[in-house]
Amino acid sequence: MRRALAWTPVALVVAVLGTSVAVAAVGPTVPVRGSAGLCLTGPAAAALEDADITMTATAPASIDPAAPTCVRFPITHGKVSLPLEDGGAMLDGGLAFVREDKKVELDGFFGHLGNPRTTAKASINGTKKKQITFLRYAVDLEHFSVGARRVAARNVRTVLADDGYAAFDKAFDGSPLRAGEDVFTVGATTVFVLPEPHEVTW
Repeated sequence: MRRALAWTPVALVVAVLGTSVAVAAVGPTVPVRGSAGLCLTGPAAAALEDADITMTATAPASIDPAAPTCVRFPITHGKVSLPLEDGGAMLDGGLAFVREDKKVELDGFFGHLGNPRTTAKASINGTKKKQITFLRYAVDLEHFSVGARRVAARNVRTVLADDGYAAFDKAFDGSPLRAGEDVFTVGATTVFVLPEPHEVTW
């Protein structure tokens, strides 16, 4: 039996940044896996460089050797509810922004469907980790392509959330990035781990 999945703009966010939290009982849940890449925008990379702040990755995430302003994340854990109105997929690994002994460390990245945002666990200069909203984003459908078992995203714009700005401001005694400013563009491919082919309509 083939089942059609009805996609909404908000639901497509799962292809970019996801969550490992429990999925609400909207419908059956489907595991997802894949990969994602976050690339600093030109202005954001320049602002960090001017402030002598270096971006590093925490395994299993890694800096792209061919593009040092880009970080690649595997996606091995996640669930979405059908018709994709809840749930998401965690990005494995983390990021750190470092200048000498000052740093912002982030891991546990995940996104929320219905209110598009990316949260993470943040440590500022070695303090205990606290969950913050790091990025916000909107979904422009022209940046997505949909197949029978997967969704691909390309050049999805993200902006720094207020919590993200506050983390930089506190760690470095002034943030080189402003809240609401473009920080990363995101590309990702997420595969639905389905027991049988499912037709996707959009």
